[in-house]
Amino acid sequence: MPDNKMNIIELSKKHMNEIEGLWKELNSLHRELSSNFKSHFESFTFDNRVKQLSIKENLSIFVAKEADANIGYCVVTKDNEIGEIDSLFVRKEYQGQGVGHELMSKAFEWLKNKKCSAINIYVAQGNESVLTFYEKYGFKKRFTVLQKAEQSR
Repeated sequence: MPDNKMNIIELSKKHMNEIEGLWKELNSLHRELSSNFKSHFESFTFDNRVKQLSIKENLSIFVAKEADANIGYCVVTKDNEIGEIDSLFVRKEYQGQGVGHELMSKAFEWLKNKKCSAINIYVAQGNESVLTFYEKYGFKKRFTVLQKAEQSR
């Protein structure tokens, strides 16, 4: 379980900038792990992501904090009856301590209150090691989506 000093707060989309540092760490990790889409992650900015998420009507952000430091976050949305864990990240030094579980619990509680009929998670190519974490929560592979890889220049 996480340290007793850890707590989770809920933010609205107006306060999305509070997760910018963590989001950049996740984007950097995706860039490192991706064998086919590195340039996407290189050019994908936090401002781009904020614009994508800001148009969603039903959105919440859960941030795990220890003292005053952000150690993880989860962005969750609902579109019609479909919920989505849009983004989940826990700093490496806090992984395996229950932080991700606490964030998922908050996300599921939020989605349950929104009466979602299904919940989706998209995992970036190269980051497949997280699949076992999500499988613990009942997620199963339903589709495999292929995208034409970037061309070398």
